[in-house]
Amino acid sequence: MNNVAVTVEGEGFFDWFHAMYENAFEELEKISSIDVDFNLFDIRLNNTLSTSIEMKAGFRHSQEENNQISHTLMHKLCDIWFCYEALLIAFKSEGLVTNPRSKINALSEETLNVIDLQHDIFDVRLDFWGMNGDLVHKGDHRADMQQYIDHLQASATSREQKEYLPQVFNLFTNNDQFSIPQILSFAYAVRNQFVHAGESPLSGVQFVETKIAALKFSYDFLVLFCLRAGEFLLEHKINKASGIV
Repeated sequence: MNNVAVTVEGEGFFDWFHAMYENAFEELEKISSIDVDFNLFDIRLNNTLSTSIEMKAGFRHSQEENNQISHTLMHKLCDIWFCYEALLIAFKSEGLVTNPRSKINALSEETLNVIDLQHDIFDVRLDFWGMNGDLVHKGDHRADMQQYIDHLQASATSREQKEYLPQVFNLFTNNDQFSIPQILSFAYAVRNQFVHAGESPLSGVQFVETKIAALKFSYDFLVLFCLRAGEFLLEHKINKASGIV
């Protein structure tokens, strides 16, 4: 678990996205101070990306490698989700949050479209088509993932989760492409079950590999989205400091 990205698809984007984010950050530093809210996001993102989580041997539930992987990924997903929440605060500081009560649809459709099409998230969604479906669309894992999405839906409490998770179920079943809000909703539901319901690696699934696939998909997407949405915000700040907007 030493690589930042944990899927082959994620690895294909990470170095590229991270370099562009760092270049934009350096460009903003040359012409303006970094405000408190964006600096907090940047610190949290850098700390999260540089963190390696290890589990000590000798404990009963850490003997199985897949249990170790799943538990580690749960913590990594929580950490990157908090980075995403910090990013939303930075967007709000720039007046770019249109739905402040939402963590899934906080940004306007126009902003999401720019991030999607001009900042390469559409390409990420293409590579993550059908939830990165090599394993999870084979054999019993497909039904297991459907069962897991049902499990998330049954535990959902917010209106948004109840709206989006059935869409996620149908798109997964049809091996179709998810929208940004649908992916965010799924990742948020996976994270919430660990944080609020005290889930174990096998909660909601028959095979721990199914849970690992869901965690990997969710984690890598959030990493890549934070980098590209963060660069979008850096470019907005650069343009504002330059008098363009």
